Amino acid sequence: MMNCQHVANVADDFHERRLGWRDRLVVLAHTAMCRGCREFLEQFRLSLIGLRALPAPAPVPAAERLLERFRLELGTPERMTRMPAGGHSQFG
Repeated sequence: MMNCQHVANVADDFHERRLGWRDRLVVLAHTAMCRGCREFLEQFRLSLIGLRALPAPAPVPAAERLLERFRLELGTPERMTRMPAGGHSQFG
């Protein structure tokens, strides 16, 4: 028989349908008797739905273009003045 820890460990495989039919039936049998695991699997399912609804991360070239824009607007490190020992910069 499956225990709660095992259900937690296979939750992703269960929802992604990567478990074999026997393991899937064992999870279903356990959750039929365990309210906590039923609630956990439902929360896990809703989390997956929410994560899939998020936009894809920006591709790396976009980040590089943004960094280049900052460099052009703020100056290259060689052109930027280092903060003097007293803690005051020329910009403030």
